[in-house]
Amino acid sequence: METLRSAYQVFNRGDFDAVMLIVHPDFEFVCVGAQSPVKRIPAWRPWVEPDAFAIRV
Repeated sequence: METLRSAYQVFNRGDFDAVMLIVHPDFEFVCVGAQSPVKRIPAWRPWVEPDAFAIRV
């Protein structure tokens, strides 16, 4: 649980470099809505920047 809390804290600060050090390289980020999941760090990093919370269609 502590690892998950740490990941959320650094993510919410926008410290994506720190997130990359915490998450497993083969993780899958399940998006809300009709978006496809984002798999693995190389796909997630550009998806999350510059605005992690912008609505994407």
